[in-house]
Amino acid sequence: MKKELDVQHIMKIKLHKWGAILYALIILSSITLAQDYNCSMVIGFSQVGSPNGGWYVAGSGSVSDFEHITGDANWQLLWKSDGGVDEWKNPNYAGWNSTLKSACLTGSSSPERIIISISGSYGANVSAWVDDIDSVVTTIRFKYPLVQEIILQPVVGGPAHMTCYETGDSIRASWQHKYIDSAIAIVAGLDTLVSELCSPEVSSCNDYADMVGHLEPSIAHIIGAEIG
Repeated sequence: MKKELDVQHIMKIKLHKWGAILYALIILSSITLAQDYNCSMVIGFSQVGSPNGGWYVAGSGSVSDFEHITGDANWQLLWKSDGGVDEWKNPNYAGWNSTLKSACLTGSSSPERIIISISGSYGANVSAWVDDIDSVVTTIRFKYPLVQEIILQPVVGGPAHMTCYETGDSIRASWQHKYIDSAIAIVAGLDTLVSELCSPEVSSCNDYADMVGHLEPSIAHIIGAEIG
């Protein structure tokens, strides 16, 4: 009996130790975006940059909630509606010439860190996602040869990878999310310059504004703050 109690006591100590380590890792992951770069750039599509529901630009003040957390002076956004990885992988895509939103005060033409928000129309085809994400990484390196870090982030998905529906049809962002997550893990595991960010999700299917997966404007700033 005493031996069993000793084992239980040891397990509790180990669980407490690992719990503390896990907590520390969570804290470290939450400050990843606060690392010191002169310029960091987010690349995305309408769920990211639209004035009507884009998480990067959403907020009630002159500075978005995302930039309020990360720092306005050192962050900028490059986005284009319908800008999936099938588009951004092309170095001649029109999105590369879009006007920067909230350009960095220093080094806006040569961002040291780039976050690419990933969407598209490959559905459950993880292999296709992997191919185009890898191509996007190559194009980013070509466009910005001084980049030090490339971070991959999926489209904002449904709660706990849930598939959400509107009028009986599935919402694209919600059900593709888990497949994009899987592809990101593969690409990030093969390239030391590439890493994963958080995998953002809405808290309710009602947070989506339509079947594509645009965000309700009242929710977008919350997502931006969570990512920041």
